[in-house]
Amino acid sequence: MTFGIARGAAVDAAGNLQDHVWVEVRRMVPGFPMAVPIYADSAGDTALDNPFLSDTGEFEFYAVGGTYRVHVYKTGWEKTWDDVPIGTAQGSDVDAYASAGFTWAPESATGTPPSTGCIRFDNADVSLAGHIYVSKDTLGNSDVTSWLESLVANDWVLLSTGVGLETGWPIIGVTNNTDWFDIQVTTASYSGPTGPVSFGDSGFVTMAFQKAALSTAGNTVVKTTSGDVTIGNTDGVLILNKGTPEATGVTLPAASGRNGLTLHVADFGGNAGDITFTPHAGDTIMGQSSWIIGTGGFITLRPSTSPPGWYL
Repeated sequence: MTFGIARGAAVDAAGNLQDHVWVEVRRMVPGFPMAVPIYADSAGDTALDNPFLSDTGEFEFYAVGGTYRVHVYKTGWEKTWDDVPIGTAQGSDVDAYASAGFTWAPESATGTPPSTGCIRFDNADVSLAGHIYVSKDTLGNSDVTSWLESLVANDWVLLSTGVGLETGWPIIGVTNNTDWFDIQVTTASYSGPTGPVSFGDSGFVTMAFQKAALSTAGNTVVKTTSGDVTIGNTDGVLILNKGTPEATGVTLPAASGRNGLTLHVADFGGNAGDITFTPHAGDTIMGQSSWIIGTGGFITLRPSTSPPGWYL
């Protein structure tokens, strides 16, 4: 897949170029979730942090087609552009409904194979699915065989719909069939609403992936009860899936020596309180002493050495 480009410059009202600014990219949908991934090249070979730092004030990034909110900022100055179009077809790629992924039409049938451009599950209750059957052709007639072939065990498959339903599973295996793929997942670490969950026979499902290489190999912490969470030095994944809406505090481990930390938050949106991240002593998060989020779903925090701490 070839990704579209967005370019810009951080210029103030007087026409002065602002250097050393952070560039944050969000999807132009309710809640403005982070756009993940974004890239430094059209082929998507090199992922960018989000936000990423521009030393000169001029910036560019690549992403799947759609519209985005671009926020540039530094201490004492900020600027935001809404409805920034990106794409190889005037920012309206069929396979890019405001997400870093592709789209398929859901089918309620639980057998194989899926129809062309469609996605099925082996259980009518998606939350209990162990197999995801997906056509090699997307709803927009794009052949994504090579993209699906890149999936390996411990990657995460992330699905969302236009009504805000988000689900996720760790992958345990992938089988390449003639016209479709069988993605095997484990329900033990399912992240999303409890069943019964159905995507129905109409609309669309957007699929994206979290590569295991971005996350530290380590324990998976599943938080389903009331209270705050402390992530240990050997933990690599946090699944926050509380049954009761409430604000939650998350204490992070030291960033030094870590490859990353993946967070799968299933109870975002109108059903959850704010989540406040507090870094380890001496670290920062997003350059701050704490960071509060109120919407999202799947987040990767990456360590930084200068300054020490965590960034998206």
